[in-house]
Amino acid sequence: MTSTMRTQCVGRFVIIRADGAKIHGVTDAMGNIDLQKGLGPETLSLDILDEAEGGMS
Repeated sequence: MTSTMRTQCVGRFVIIRADGAKIHGVTDAMGNIDLQKGLGPETLSLDILDEAEGGMS
């Protein structure tokens, strides 16, 4: 018998763009975040916050 149970890696994060804009988000059940698209390369900072309960907080 094989178990297919997955561990949830849901957590809150903040992306800080070069111009100071902040993008708040929550990872999906696999711990992934949405892709951020832009016209060219820029410096970003990613702050991982505390783990969210149930996926959204």
